[in-house]
Amino acid sequence: QNITNVAWSYTHLAVDNPELLKDVANAALARMSTMNVQDLAQMALSLMFTRGHSHKHQGFCSSFEDTLMLVSKVAVAMVEKLRGSNLTFPDDAWIVHDLVLMWMDEREAVSNIGEAWIHLDGYVRCLFDQVFDFLRYTPLLRYAQPCGAVVQTVHMEEYQRAFRALDLRSLGIKYTGLLLSEMGFLEVDQEFIEVARAQLESDHAHLLAADPGAGSQNWCLFRFQVTTFVQGQWVEAEELEGIRVRSCGGDPVALTLLDAPFESHLLAVKLSNDRLNHRKRDAEFRALAHVAGVLRRLFPDADSLMSERIWWGKNVHGWLQIYVTEVPCLSCLGAMLQFAKRFPHVNLRVSYPGSDKCS
Repeated sequence: QNITNVAWSYTHLAVDNPELLKDVANAALARMSTMNVQDLAQMALSLMFTRGHSHKHQGFCSSFEDTLMLVSKVAVAMVEKLRGSNLTFPDDAWIVHDLVLMWMDEREAVSNIGEAWIHLDGYVRCLFDQVFDFLRYTPLLRYAQPCGAVVQTVHMEEYQRAFRALDLRSLGIKYTGLLLSEMGFLEVDQEFIEVARAQLESDHAHLLAADPGAGSQNWCLFRFQVTTFVQGQWVEAEELEGIRVRSCGGDPVALTLLDAPFESHLLAVKLSNDRLNHRKRDAEFRALAHVAGVLRRLFPDADSLMSERIWWGKNVHGWLQIYVTEVPCLSCLGAMLQFAKRFPHVNLRVSYPGSDKCS
């Protein structure tokens, strides 16, 4: 555990100490067979952090090939734990699945890791099937109508209860992309993806220089254009340059954003290992909530429309693009589907690092 703690700390904070990390890698290789699930998960996260630092290409081994060997051994060791231990959790599977995909493509994974990769990919595919079926059939989403419609409290309670029962935080890079594609939300505008990625990488680098502990924050850039016909005239709202917001309590931009209106019923759900339900502070949820608030402001008579049970959400047209620096969690994926149900003619598109390979 001491070995993996050192690896996690240095890579998480992007502290450059190649000699130390090479020694850590060698020690990890020598002790791989005795590592428990937590050790393996921390080593996987360390290797993912290293791959995420664009200026470092060889990882923290002496060569790229040695790093690939370490990645392969961590993956094989975790698959063995998944097969034979009752101490593993679904989140362990997608973490290692992402680790492999960050360092090699799937053909290389089959070649380097073999049957263990096939088993791991099949396991995460089963998690995808569970989540996809839940989102299709949970009453809150299955019977959802545009804003202005009544939402059953029992459906909201069942949604939160069943979501927690999944005991899962994410589906990882590949299967989150597949889920977004199945829902029609996967971004295809490559120019937007590249611009958003470059802007957020620059912002992130400047923040890390001042506050290294901010490395764990998720960042989001979103832009939108929406319009509707109200009281005999067309009205619109737009943000074409993009708003950048972080998933932390101290982000000043977050204080300027709107909350989601009550009638949108956007639910953020506490996930596995969350001590509190802080998912409303996730950057992508803040983007969805803000745009929902903007949409309501287009209707000066929204309260009377609500009292008359008029589904005003179906009268808004436009688009919303969201780029996030990490794979969206399941709570935010659920919120995206809620948003699409409440505003069916607002075209939602979502991207993140690696999502462009999922189309």
